[in-house]
Amino acid sequence: MYKDITSNKIPLSQRSQSKVMPLVVVPTFVSQIFKHSVSFKGSMLWNKLPKNIVLNTTGYEKFKKIVFEWIIAKRNNVFTC
Repeated sequence: MYKDITSNKIPLSQRSQSKVMPLVVVPTFVSQIFKHSVSFKGSMLWNKLPKNIVLNTTGYEKFKKIVFEWIIAKRNNVFTC
């Protein structure tokens, strides 16, 4: 998603005009089954990313590392409680 967002291939939310970390438009579906789709889950995950990531100045490799560490920390919190 990083590459698609930085190349403007994914629509961004109007609410993200003034933010350094843009929000993605979450697709809406009629059925609950589509809430398990990659596009829905990916959009939801993207919008939950830490807001301290500055997308314009973070390179792809650094972005991957930050997201990986964030997901692992979140997962560790679930299993250590």
